[in-house]
Amino acid sequence: MARKYFQNTAACVEALKKTEGKIFLTTGSKELSAFCREETIRKRLVVRVLPGMESLQECVRNGLEGRQIIAMQGPFSKEMNLAMIRQYQASVLVTKESGKTGGEDTKLAAAGEAQIPSYIILRPDEKTSVMDMDKVLEQLRRLESVTDPSRKKTQEGQDLFDLYDTKTEELVYQKVHECQENKEQEKKQEQQRNLQITLAGIGMGAEALLTEEVRNRIAEVDYVFGAKRMVESIKKLCKQNVKTYNCYLSKDIIPLIENIQENSAKIVILFSGDTGFYSGCEKLYNELCKHKGMGKAEVLPGISSLSVLSARTGISWQDAKILSTHGVEPALWKSRLLDAAKHEKKTFFLTSGVADVEEIGNLLSSEFAKEEWKNLKIYLGYQLSYPQEWVRCLTVDELCKLMNRDHNDGWQDSLQNSLQEDPQDQLQDKPEEGLYAGMLINEQPKKHRLTPGYPDDVFIRGQVPMTKEEVRSVSICKLHLTEDAVVYDIGSGTGSVSVEIAALSPRVQVYAMEVNGEAVSLLEENCKQFGLHNVRCIRTKAPDGLEDLPVATHAFIGGSKGNLREILWTLYRKNNHMRIVVNAVSMETICQMQELLKELPVEQEEILQLSVTKTKQLGGYHMLQAANPVYIYAFTFAETSS
Repeated sequence: MARKYFQNTAACVEALKKTEGKIFLTTGSKELSAFCREETIRKRLVVRVLPGMESLQECVRNGLEGRQIIAMQGPFSKEMNLAMIRQYQASVLVTKESGKTGGEDTKLAAAGEAQIPSYIILRPDEKTSVMDMDKVLEQLRRLESVTDPSRKKTQEGQDLFDLYDTKTEELVYQKVHECQENKEQEKKQEQQRNLQITLAGIGMGAEALLTEEVRNRIAEVDYVFGAKRMVESIKKLCKQNVKTYNCYLSKDIIPLIENIQENSAKIVILFSGDTGFYSGCEKLYNELCKHKGMGKAEVLPGISSLSVLSARTGISWQDAKILSTHGVEPALWKSRLLDAAKHEKKTFFLTSGVADVEEIGNLLSSEFAKEEWKNLKIYLGYQLSYPQEWVRCLTVDELCKLMNRDHNDGWQDSLQNSLQEDPQDQLQDKPEEGLYAGMLINEQPKKHRLTPGYPDDVFIRGQVPMTKEEVRSVSICKLHLTEDAVVYDIGSGTGSVSVEIAALSPRVQVYAMEVNGEAVSLLEENCKQFGLHNVRCIRTKAPDGLEDLPVATHAFIGGSKGNLREILWTLYRKNNHMRIVVNAVSMETICQMQELLKELPVEQEEILQLSVTKTKQLGGYHMLQAANPVYIYAFTFAETSS
């Protein structure tokens, strides 16, 4: 594979911006900051450093996480380097020019066998007995038609590359190759400068829902891109010689457009529904804008499923909560849909197909079985705008029967009054795959709860200790939670803190970690009782298991089982800006926290002692009863210690 040489680290970093995949960085820890400034590069790094505290601290200081760090003492054989490249699936090797003593030869040999490019940073004091790169480039300009520079002669008749050592020759070859690529790119851009590219929303599928503007654009197009279903639906509106491509992702479309030879070709890329409503249009539009020589891209809107269902039902959508299950983690869309169903008057939802509708039916039936939810209505639309279209108004129970009607005798009788089409129509035994959209109507939505503080007696407790209501409320307030927060609840016990946090917003994700089996069971029961799908229960003893979780923005530590130091340092390596709250009740934990606050780089530090005294009725008297005092430590990790 290719070897590329760079005069300095900055030039190498610039080149890495154009690469993809993981980067195996073997230059040591001293210049880590140069590679870590760009987040797009830092996230892809796997660095090999010496196993000393100074090197490891430098890694942490520059935002690298545990899985990105290989702390090992060399020398390394070719086989060892190759094993690491394959283990981490590296796409690029970066090293310094260090010669055989520095292991350069074994690194390059391993990269060659792994068939990945090597990026080599030259020594800063590199000296050659020949012309500098400016003169090399000047010579290359005189030889514009060069295809094999090594065969050309200077004016004195001497082979051009007789003047250079091997490394300089490789640099020249690299520069010639770049010049040739740039020329080819300029030619392509010149050819494509007048391409007319339209990103068009074609509505739900029926030809009748095409706007006149989109219809006219399709009639004069030379090339059509889109999903097979959409391309087939508009083919009869196109010219006879139109060329069609069944693809809709930018990575597939852009290379095809780049190869179009006509200088002023007309191109239409099709999108279902409206281009601004849960569409891939925006992403593709931004990608097209990056290719400046490709021509101007224009977006034409279409009619969305939301508009069609709104029209079919006579229900306006301007005040509706809008959600989609398509391409969204089930835990996320379930928690958001349930929250909206409880707290919004109108909730419009898009699905990926019949499986999602079945899941929604099961979800609603388990959470809305109580009498108070009997008036919840579901408007469900199938294949809107197509000949097979139907729209029904259903209860939760009727939705479940409709989606599982092959297992429920007499389902047609129960739905007779909710069908909008002719009741005599015969439906299939099983719900068909297709495009489903729906709307939930709740005439009496609940008000959103804006603060934590559920009473202790609403939680299922068993014999497991639980953080008390007042301590829970203050601790959660000190976390300074934000929308879309990712929270670790370490030592979660019954899960009272997890439940309180998750109930604040369906957009918050909670990972509750507990080693006690009984506590994990109680945690799961409490989550089920509160109808929460944004809490993931994990049986583990922290810090074990933390490395495999998504990076958290906040962490609450209610119990550490003696691993407090290890837990906090692991959290710091995961995210050196994380907000932390620790509860401490024993003198040992309090003393340890005082030491750790000196050891850890922190800011916005707060230490509270919370003593709660409540009244308890004894006969005709109200007596004061004090609970044990609790220390609450709240702080935010700082990138570096002061």
